[in-house]
Order: sequence, then C-alpha cells, then structure tokens
Amino acid sequence: MEDLKKTIRVVMFDQYGTVVDMQGGLVKAIEPFLREKGFKGSVNSFVTWWRRTHFENSMIDALLHQTHTPYREIGHRALSYTLERAGIKPALEDVKRLVACIETLECFPEVPQALARIKGRYPIAVLSNGDPDMLERAKAFH
Repeated sequence: MEDLKKTIRVVMFDQYGTVVDMQGGLVKAIEPFLREKGFKGSVNSFVTWWRRTHFENSMIDALLHQTHTPYREIGHRALSYTLERAGIKPALEDVKRLVACIETLECFPEVPQALARIKGRYPIAVLSNGDPDMLERAKAFH
C-alpha cells in the first residue's frame, strides 16, 4: 500500500454518477414536469431511460469518427426521444430547461468530506464528457 501511495500523482473522478448524484438529482428535477404532463409511470425509470439513451447516443457519436456532438445536444435529443416514448410531446424550451438541470446537480452527500480528505494528499481532477461551459457552471453546486 505504501508503494502505491508513493506512485499516485493525481486522483481522478468521473463527474456524473460518481461525484454528482445524476440519477437522484434528475428524478427530483423532472418529476414535477412529468406529473404536470400526466405521466403515471416511475420517474426513476424515466430518468434511467433518458440516461441510457444519452449514453448510447454518446457512444454511437464517438464510434462514427466524425465531428464531436456536444453533450448538451445529445442530451436534448435523448430527452426528447424519451419524452416521446413516454407519450409526452416535448416543447424545445422544456427540453432545454430540463437538460440544463444537469448543471445544478449536487454531489452525493459523502463526497465533499471524502474529497477534502484526499485533496490534502493528492491533486484532484474531474473527468467528464460534459460540455466545458456546463462543467464550469456546475462548480458552483459542488
């Protein structure tokens, strides 16, 4: 363990799902909207569909070896598709507002204290495929 500690130069974490509670935060953010639209299903399942669609579209985008599609744009497409799948005709303004909620998600409760302990010993970096401006805005909520 001591040898390992001597070789670590930086500790890196994925932003969404590791540091930030993506699932729980998006459930809270979208639940009022879905209920207003008459959605009777599980909001947690809806968010899982949304995130899975986003992930699949991100992977397809990466495999195409073409110009990178911004995270936000993939998010808009994924949420629109998921809303339509749930029987909700999405307005572009709603889609943009709901995807922007990703920028305001909070960390898992135990993260700040854990990162503070690590930060005293190692530099910390965040890895994410989020758009740089989204990640910059997210800093205010961490």
